[in-house]
Order: sequence, then C-alpha cells, then structure tokens
Amino acid sequence: MGTKAGIKDATFHWPGKRVPYYIDPSVQNLTQLIEEAIAQYHKHTVLRFVKRTDEQNYVCFLKDKG
Repeated sequence: MGTKAGIKDATFHWPGKRVPYYIDPSVQNLTQLIEEAIAQYHKHTVLRFVKRTDEQNYVCFLKDKG
C-alpha cells in the first residue's frame, strides 16, 4: 500500500482541502485542458479545485515568463 507525502505543517494546508483557482484570459484557449487536468487531479488526490470567488489565497493559471 502506498504512503501519503506532503507538507506536515498545517499552516500551509488548503482549508478544507479546497483549492480556489482562477483561469486568466491569457490562457483562455487552454481552459478545457486545465479543467481536464483538474479532473485527473481529483481522481488521484484528496484536494478539490474550486472556482475562485473572493478568496485571498488561490491558484492562478496564466501565461507569463518562467
């Protein structure tokens, strides 16, 4: 049986295992691909990506340098 790996310090955990996210217009053409990747992530992890409303901390998918 596998083991879980991750950050042990709860300060860095997403509350309720929910990860708010925002898809920037710079990657609008990749929205379907991003959502398919999120669906795969949901199948294999306990985290749940949810569309951002007004959360201060969130993941942003965007096109940028780096």
